[in-house]
Amino acid sequence: MTEEKFNKIIKEINITENTNLDFSFKDFNSCVKMIKDKINYNKNIYKKNKELYDLSELCIIIWGLLSFSTIDKTSDDSEDKLPMIFHALTAQISNNLLSIVILCNKSLDHQVGILMRSTCELCFTLLVIILNKEKQIKYFNTARLNNEQQIWKEEFRLSILNQELEKNEKEIIKDDYPLLKEIKKYRSEIYKHYSTYTHNSFLRCLLNSYTYNKNSKETLRFNVWGEESTRDDKFLISLCKLCFFTYSELFYYLVKKTKIQEFIFKSEESKEMWQSAIKFYLVFKTYIKDVIKD
Repeated sequence: MTEEKFNKIIKEINITENTNLDFSFKDFNSCVKMIKDKINYNKNIYKKNKELYDLSELCIIIWGLLSFSTIDKTSDDSEDKLPMIFHALTAQISNNLLSIVILCNKSLDHQVGILMRSTCELCFTLLVIILNKEKQIKYFNTARLNNEQQIWKEEFRLSILNQELEKNEKEIIKDDYPLLKEIKKYRSEIYKHYSTYTHNSFLRCLLNSYTYNKNSKETLRFNVWGEESTRDDKFLISLCKLCFFTYSELFYYLVKKTKIQEFIFKSEESKEMWQSAIKFYLVFKTYIKDVIKD
């Protein structure tokens, strides 16, 4: 993102949020550069979907900062398990997103799809764990009881996660039934679509063994060891939309439903990380409207 674009976004945030955001381009760019260095882009692929890659980088940064903000987490014997769970899941979401962007840029399409399905489940699980104290404890205790599969079937299957999230979305969205229906449909469709990658369906494996020749829509190119992908834009849009929907609920739940600030703000370092995550989220929320239109 150019400095001019950044300043335009900050100006828009200050108007729409009625605030005076203290966020310099230097601080923003130093964090973005660190992520870009980790990805080590194939520049020919990057430049074709530059804005989508740049937007995805913000998602990686936000989740990482949220995880860092709970680094001074509670101990194993604490009654409140949420800080430790939040710390772990946000770290894995951030790492998944980093892996997805790297694999997109290396044209490893099928592998991207597998990670997308995992990330969907992590995001939905995190939201439900924040909302439901009983599920927090059951999830935490799987490490001691070694009953992950049983608990997943009983507590964290998509139908159960959907039921829990729908109940709370009604409170956020109130009487906007079409929007509620759209969110439910979106969650189900993205999960179902990327499950075909996890289950290694024949059609999905076959399709992702080829990419369209960049010079001809009618000619297929065998995609082994990573050729030039024609699907990275679709994956990156899915990544950004998943994060947008998750953030929309996540930050509401954190403020309204929990006392999460009690452990996020234990140290000045944690507080600074949390505030940085909010700043990057506001930039992401504004920038996504310019990059993804539908």
